[in-house]
Amino acid sequence: MTETEEHRYHIRTATPTDVEKLAKMQLDLEKEELSDYSGVFHINNERITRTPDFYRNQIEDASATLAVVDDITTDKIVGIGLARVSYREDYLPSKLGEILDVWIEPDHRGKGLCAKLVAELVHFFKMNRVLSLTVHYAKEDLEAESLWYRLGFRPILVTAIARLDEVEAAFLAKSTKNGGHNCR
Repeated sequence: MTETEEHRYHIRTATPTDVEKLAKMQLDLEKEELSDYSGVFHINNERITRTPDFYRNQIEDASATLAVVDDITTDKIVGIGLARVSYREDYLPSKLGEILDVWIEPDHRGKGLCAKLVAELVHFFKMNRVLSLTVHYAKEDLEAESLWYRLGFRPILVTAIARLDEVEAAFLAKSTKNGGHNCR
C-alpha cells in the first residue's frame, strides 16, 4: 500500500450512525453471493427488513465487535468485520472466538485491508482472552480460503447442503438400482 493509500483508509469500531450503510453493504454482498455461489443460503425479505436491527444489536452486544473500514476520500464504508465470543459449557476451551463476517468491497481489495481488519478482530479476541477461533466461508470462494489458510486456519469440519428433493431422488434411484444403502 502506498503512503497515500495508507492514509486513505481508517479501521474503527462501528457506531449506531453506521447502521444504514452497513445494512446496504450486507444487501449488496447478498446480491454478489447470489450470483457467485448457487448453494449458499440466502436471506429472505423479512431478514432484509431486519438487517438494520441486526447491525444495531451487534454494535450494542458486548460479546461482539463490528469493525469497519472507512475510505476517507469518499466518506464511504468499504469493509466490515464481525466477530463474537461464544461460550460452550461442554467443551474445552469453553470460550471460542467466531469470525462471522469479513468483507472488503471488490474495488478496494488487494490493499492489505482484509488483514488489517482481521488484526482488529484478533485484538478484540485477545482482550477477551479467547484462545481458539473459528471461521466459515464458502467452499468455492478460493480467495477467502487462501486468506484464512495464510492466517493459520485449517478446515476440520465440512458442512454440506442439499435440497431434500435432490436427496430423495438420489436415494430412490440408488435403492431401486441395488436394493438398499450402506451407511457409514
